[in-house]
Amino acid sequence: MSRRRSVNTTLCLVSILPALFATLALAWQDEGEAAFSQTVTHLEAQFAGAAVVAQVEVIDIHRDVDSALSAPGVTAISGYVYSAAPSRVWKGAVAEQITFRLGLEYCDRKLEIGERYLIFAGRDNYGRLQLLSCEAAVAESDAETLLAILSDLTARDQPSSQRAKFWRNCPGGCWVHRRPLTPGQLGHTT
Repeated sequence: MSRRRSVNTTLCLVSILPALFATLALAWQDEGEAAFSQTVTHLEAQFAGAAVVAQVEVIDIHRDVDSALSAPGVTAISGYVYSAAPSRVWKGAVAEQITFRLGLEYCDRKLEIGERYLIFAGRDNYGRLQLLSCEAAVAESDAETLLAILSDLTARDQPSSQRAKFWRNCPGGCWVHRRPLTPGQLGHTT
C-alpha cells in the first residue's frame, strides 16, 4: 500500500512539475519584460530631457571650487568639471571635446579619467552642460543594454534622409557594438 501511494505521489509530482515550471517561467518572463519596458521608458525620459546624449571618454577632471564657502586654508569643492572626448553623439551638437559639470549636490561619485560613459547632459542657466544625477553618467561597462536600446530608438525615429546624412558623416565607417555598421543596416543603400 505504501509503495503504491509513493508511486502515485511521484507520478502526480512528475505531471505537475512541468506546468509549475512553465508558470514560473512565464512569471519570470513577464517580470523581465516589465523591467525592460521600465528601462526603455526611463531611457526615453532621460533622452527627452537632455540637451546632449553622448558616449564620452573622460580626459581631464577639474575641481569646481565654491569660493563663497571656502576660507583661508580650506577649499570647498562643490563638484567636478570634466573634459571629455565624445565618441558617439545621439542628441545635441558637440565639439571634438566637451566640458560638463557634475555637482556634489546631485552625485557624490567622481568619474574616472580614461573611463568611458554614456552621459545625459542638460544645460544650466548659463548654457553650460551639466549632469543632474548619478544616473546621468552610466559607465560603459554598465551601459551595454542602454546603448543597444538607444541605438534602436534613434534609428527608428530617423527618416531615410537623416540616415543617409548620418552615413555620409561616417566616411571611415561606423561601428556599433564593436562591429562595422553598413549602410544597409541604416535603411540606406549606396
